[in-house]
Amino acid sequence: MNCCYVCKNSVNNSQVFAKEMFLGTREIFPYVLCSSCHSLSIEKIPLNLEELYAKYPGLKHPQRKSSILRNLLRRYMILHSNYLTKKLSNALASFDDLRIKAIHNCQISLNSHILDVGCGSGWFIYELQELGFKNSIGIDPGLDKDIFFKNGTNLYKKTIFDVNQKFDFISFHHSFEHLENPVEVLKKAASLLKDEGTCLIRIPNIDSWAFRFFKENWSGIHPPYHLLLPSKKGMEILCKNSGFEIVDIRWEQLVESFLRSTCYSLGFASHDEFGTRTMLKDKPLGNRTIPIFTKQEIAFWRAKTKKVLEDRLSDYVAYYLRKIPSNDS
Repeated sequence: MNCCYVCKNSVNNSQVFAKEMFLGTREIFPYVLCSSCHSLSIEKIPLNLEELYAKYPGLKHPQRKSSILRNLLRRYMILHSNYLTKKLSNALASFDDLRIKAIHNCQISLNSHILDVGCGSGWFIYELQELGFKNSIGIDPGLDKDIFFKNGTNLYKKTIFDVNQKFDFISFHHSFEHLENPVEVLKKAASLLKDEGTCLIRIPNIDSWAFRFFKENWSGIHPPYHLLLPSKKGMEILCKNSGFEIVDIRWEQLVESFLRSTCYSLGFASHDEFGTRTMLKDKPLGNRTIPIFTKQEIAFWRAKTKKVLEDRLSDYVAYYLRKIPSNDS
């Protein structure tokens, strides 16, 4: 099917043939790049997605505890908005930190009701529990079972369509692009969100410089798990069709993302000997040098990281949504 999932355009669309390089099967999956809204959709949703997710590391990662000082600083950054919290936010630079950084200045409190959709192993909810948030839950149909924490923050083996309570904040941390029926998902999210609440969607940015440069080797495609990568125009269309409006956009970039796409271009899957997960061992790059990359190359990608953030062409983007007020209000 040569049709865009977002705007349904089927005229003059192009194909992108992307290899599965996360687990390293190297199976090729065709995607549709829309000529109208520039969103990227998988051409055909695999029938064996459940089997593929059984091998997906994101549901199996162990939780890592942070130091008391680090948690105090993170909590202060989330609950306040001033010069210091801006500095603290800028200091957060790992992939795990980006989840916490994304909720800075979102007007949530320790008592806010928070829903994380597609929580995976529950990292975000676990972090919120450590920080003292009392009413946060995560849902993911890929969980083996429900998981209950001490202070009422819990994980449930559910989809968003199984949830009925109201929330102050709903987040999709790199999960929205994994879901079928994006408009129906957003409509359901809107029904669960309180009138002044915020819905956060963090996704790979198909409008990025990296997609234009690496093309089918861009790690953000992540075939076949990512079913849809809406562009900014595509996200506006999805929001319009589901009762949301975009009230803020933030851009995110890590040097590691460029290194991963470079490895894919060279034929190294994430878990190969010279793949990024093997070389980095799931730790931030920091000031390290790693095999196959020279100091000069890493310096180049560090400079490029700063540039794409300035130009708003980063690998990741965070959309902040509010419900469109009804005419009755």
